[in-house]
Amino acid sequence: MNTFLKTCSSLMKNNPSVAPALERLKKLYIEVDGNPNKVFSLPVLLDKLSLKPNAETFLALRSFEESGLIKKTLRVESPTLGGIADFSSLTDIPDEVEDFRTGMYITVTQDNLKTLYSFSDSDLGVLK
Repeated sequence: MNTFLKTCSSLMKNNPSVAPALERLKKLYIEVDGNPNKVFSLPVLLDKLSLKPNAETFLALRSFEESGLIKKTLRVESPTLGGIADFSSLTDIPDEVEDFRTGMYITVTQDNLKTLYSFSDSDLGVLK
C-alpha cells in the first residue's frame, strides 16, 4: 500500500466523519495521476469532494494538508494576465508583487488573491 493510501486510511480511522471526502479525494488523485501540477481552486475542490464551505470542511482540508495529502497555495494574479506569484502562507505575501510580464507592481488585495490546492509533490506515488 502506498503512502497516500496509508495516510487516507489513517485519517479515516481517526476521523470517520471525513471518510466520504477522503474517498472522493482518492478518486480525484487517481483521476489526475497524483500530478502535483494539477491545481484546483477552492470552489472546484469543494465541488469535487462534495463538501460545503463551513467550519467542519475547512478543518478537514487543514487535516488533509497537515497529513501531506494536499498542498495549499496562495496565488497573486495579475488583473489581465493570470498568476504572477505563489506563496504558502498569508504572512509570506508582500503588499505589492511585481508582474513579471509587464514590469508593473500589483497591490495585493482580496480580489487578486486565489486559494489553490494541489496534491503534494512528495513520495506519495500514483495509485493504479
